[in-house]
Formats: sequence, structure tokens, C-alpha cells
Amino acid sequence: MKIKRLLDIAKESPGFGQKIKQARERSGKSFEELFKETNLGERMWRSIENIESEDPKFHKCSHVTDSMIRRIESALGIDLGIDFNKNFMDKDNPTLHIEE
Repeated sequence: MKIKRLLDIAKESPGFGQKIKQARERSGKSFEELFKETNLGERMWRSIENIESEDPKFHKCSHVTDSMIRRIESALGIDLGIDFNKNFMDKDNPTLHIEE
């Protein structure tokens, strides 16, 4: 039996989708290549790239996981600067302190 510890940590990252889109375009990689490297299909890529868009034509992904971010960074050779492993104090629950 595997037991996982799941933490729901949200980080603000203005321009996140746009950064990914620009890096993808600079990379010159096709969605097929990116799928092979990340296991994220074109619809998911477009959803992430347009996550901040108000345009209803874009399917909205409800969340982007740490694993997805790392696979995207690896495939595009970038660092998005998002670190979920830093120690933090939850402002809504000051007794919660997580160290990794």
C-alpha cells in the first residue's frame, strides 16, 4: 500500500501561461514532441497557456500540479521560478509550519 502526503499549496504566478507559451514558441517544438516529453496533450498545453484568458473558447484547466510544471520546465529548458518546497507559514493557520 502506498500512502501519500498531499498538500494544497497555491502560489501566485502572474503571466504564468504567457511565459510558457513564449518559451514553447521559442523552442520550435511541436505539440507532438512536447506530448512525448511531458505526457501533456495539445489541449492541456493550450489550456495552461491561456489559463489567465477571459476568452470562453479556451478550456480552463482547474489546476497545474508541481509535476506538470517540472515536466514543462524540463521539456522547454526553462525555470519558471516556482518552488513549492520552501518553508512557509500559512497565514490562515499560524500553527501550520511545514519543513521539507
